[in-house]
Amino acid sequence: MIRRILLFLSLLSVLSCANDARAIMLWEIEHKNLAKPSYLFGTYHSRDKEVNDLPLKVTQVLESTQTLYSETTMTKKSYEMIQNFMQASHLLPLRKRLSSSTFKRLQQHIKKAKIPLSTHTLSIFKTWAIALLLVNYTESKKNPHVLFMDERLVKSANDISMPSLGLETPKEQLVYFDILSPGEQELLLIDSMNQTENEQYTQALKKWYIKGELVGFSELQNTFKDKDPKIQALDEKLFASLLTERNSRFLQRIHLILQKNPQQNYFFAVGAGHLAEENGLIEELRKKGYRIDKVD
Repeated sequence: MIRRILLFLSLLSVLSCANDARAIMLWEIEHKNLAKPSYLFGTYHSRDKEVNDLPLKVTQVLESTQTLYSETTMTKKSYEMIQNFMQASHLLPLRKRLSSSTFKRLQQHIKKAKIPLSTHTLSIFKTWAIALLLVNYTESKKNPHVLFMDERLVKSANDISMPSLGLETPKEQLVYFDILSPGEQELLLIDSMNQTENEQYTQALKKWYIKGELVGFSELQNTFKDKDPKIQALDEKLFASLLTERNSRFLQRIHLILQKNPQQNYFFAVGAGHLAEENGLIEELRKKGYRIDKVD
């Protein structure tokens, strides 16, 4: 469903021994042309304290590499770019932009969730951006002052003066939302409100991630498939762009980085959903001749 897309894109306290014992989504990448192995790590884009702490093995492997590549750069300039991209001049007020039922639902959601923003303030944001903001606010409220797992990786790299780069630009990541029609953006907003009020999918996804295995991802999505045909259509559209198309981009850029600098080794970190199933990065890298082994 659309909520899986939002969870992949939404921009810790320690679990002690239980955390170190859990399976991790970490793979070693080797190739005949490479002097030493690089690594691919599946992250969980969330502030959830149950899964967000970085296992010791992950930080050890990160420190053994020379450069971190996350999905996109996480710098002050990048965040400013994202903020600017989410806003637009000459937008209609939300009361005129949304159907009366959706506008009323948004007002009720803001009040119930105690979001310190009015519909007037939110009107400066594009409709799809409001959908992402609602999810992010809910995450922040439940886990205040907690970084996303991806942000923790970047911080760990910065702490040891390791370069931290992105596989894509913020605009490349967000442009798929920007080309949605007004009606599709409203559907996205509706589903984001549904998501924050019903955590069944979130809990199921968390359990899948903690197992540390790629199998079962498609089954999980089918289990929580939305019954609304309009949302199903939008979900398929976003899945094709935000996952399938971006997988292709990640694959080509990872391959280029590795083959261009075979004497160096890297730590690549992308959302775990990009690794799973037949068209995931794991299998696609194998098709290009890489040996991919799970790190225990």
